[in-house]
Amino acid sequence: MLLLVSFRAASSLITRGGVAHALKRHQLHAGPTRQFGSATWYETSLMDHMLYRIKECNQIPDHIEQSLLDFTVDGKVLGKVTPQVASRLCSVSSPSKQSVFKLDQSTSSANDVLTLSEAAGTSSESRTDAVSSVMNQLRDSGVIKGWRNEMFPVAECFDEVSTPVFLVERAAAPLLGVLEYGVHIN
Repeated sequence: MLLLVSFRAASSLITRGGVAHALKRHQLHAGPTRQFGSATWYETSLMDHMLYRIKECNQIPDHIEQSLLDFTVDGKVLGKVTPQVASRLCSVSSPSKQSVFKLDQSTSSANDVLTLSEAAGTSSESRTDAVSSVMNQLRDSGVIKGWRNEMFPVAECFDEVSTPVFLVERAAAPLLGVLEYGVHIN
């Protein structure tokens, strides 16, 4: 079976250089290919191998994963953070001088969990405001770079982004270890 790979695709793995580099690096042969306009057909086994490599790169080693703390709100795990990030988030206060983040004892694991404090409120809007105050302070102190003024919905899964738990500046989302989604168009 052959798979169409467009050279106009945004992914670097699907560009001429990306496919050629993957073939050379892993001593693979593309097998049968056919040109069709600005696209080339490759065997699906090549694409399967490339997807395997991508999945392999996205695996967290056990010793690192075991040290991460869950970031939870309302019992939903929204992300994973290092203990150092959790400590930093808990040390920043809101304008009302209350901490927005707190560490709680986990009932399901030996590690604590990072969560929002009562100061953050219970509505999406109040949580967004509270988290934004912390992230603005971290931006001003140089911890968060690449500020975009783009609010990103934080939810347990992609299906729930229409009803987010709260919104956070996109540049700050990696700090919380939340799943990020986006579309890149070139």
